[in-house]
Parts: sequence; C-alpha cells; structure tokens
Amino acid sequence: MKKLDSFRIDEKLLTRLKEKCIRYGDKTWHIETALEEYLDRLDSKQKPKKKAVKKETVFNDFGFNSFWEAYPTSVGKKMAIKAWVKIGPNDELRQVIIKDVKRRVSTGEWCDPQYIPHGSTYLNQERWNDAPAKVVPMSKGAAL
Repeated sequence: MKKLDSFRIDEKLLTRLKEKCIRYGDKTWHIETALEEYLDRLDSKQKPKKKAVKKETVFNDFGFNSFWEAYPTSVGKKMAIKAWVKIGPNDELRQVIIKDVKRRVSTGEWCDPQYIPHGSTYLNQERWNDAPAKVVPMSKGAAL
C-alpha cells in the first residue's frame, strides 16, 4: 500500500481499473490490488535513467604548450589540442614541428597573418613535412 499513498489516482485510470475488476468477476481482486499490479508493471517497463557520467579526459601535454607558444597565431586552441593529441608526437617529432614553426616565422614565410593557417590545420595537414617555400623579399620600389 506504500505505493498508493504517494500515487495520485486519475479518474480515468480508476474507472478502467473498476471495469477490469468487474469484467473478471473476481471478488477477491480489489481495486487496490489492481492498482498496485498496474504500478508494478509501469515500474518494470520504465528503466531507471542512467546519469550521464562525464569521462574525465586527461590531457597529457606532450609538449603542446611549447608548440602553442612558438605558433604565431592564437586561434582555435581547443581544435589544435585535439590535433596535437591525435598526433601524439614523441620528443623527436615535437622538436621537428617546433623547429619548422620557428623557421617559418623567422624567414618571413608567415609574415602576413591572413595566410597563417590555424594551428589545427597546420597539425592535421602535417605541414612540417612540406618543402620550405622560397620567400623573395620585395624591394621598396617594386610593383606587382
């Protein structure tokens, strides 16, 4: 009867249960019993919702911070972290990537911020494997 105490009975439900009791003609089967059975069926159908457990992702730096400090633009850090973790560079590859970034900045290959790829693009496309671009400095009076 504990379930019945906290359950608010709808009139339509009560009518259906009364009809069910009359239909079966069982005098020992009371409304309360029918309601309890109905509630038990509902409980068995409704599985308890599992709480979404947030998986804690452990970010192993793998030297990402040194890459990010060397990279000339600070756009899309979250995507760059995902790309960095996907690569999972060892010490040798990390040094190659950072050396390539520093080379591109120092040679003027990335002098125009408009043409510097986002960090994630650089990492996903493995741009450190690209051949170095030939940068031709423009003279002061040169026209295009």
